[in-house]
Amino acid sequence: MRSCITTRHSKQRQLMRWIAAILSLLFLLFAALQWNDPDPLVWVTVYGLTAVLWLWRWWAPPPWWLTLPFLLLLLIWWLSLLPAVIDWLRLGAPSLLGSMKAESPHIELVREWGGLLLVMVALLPLMPRRNATPAP
Repeated sequence: MRSCITTRHSKQRQLMRWIAAILSLLFLLFAALQWNDPDPLVWVTVYGLTAVLWLWRWWAPPPWWLTLPFLLLLLIWWLSLLPAVIDWLRLGAPSLLGSMKAESPHIELVREWGGLLLVMVALLPLMPRRNATPAP
């Protein structure tokens, strides 16, 4: 029985290491693609720190005191962009992909909103979980 649990735990750990490797490489790629952005330093930092946190996850879960403040900061920024997203929706949700150059301010803001959402979703699995213990 113990061998079965150990094997399952080992497979889960190996899967998580693969996920961590893939996501850290993916977010490094996202960071590299931001150099032509109007505010590249901000986005290279956001995507780069996300990549570092996932790389950290390769060995062990990153500490909550690093992940949680970063996630909260992104959430505040994301919420501050909601008015631009609402304006974009009122305009009939024009295409964001027509051109890489944002012709109007709402296009860049909605793209940023989506990027922040992507990063926040990617950070959620890194947050510590409480161990649920069954009631006696």
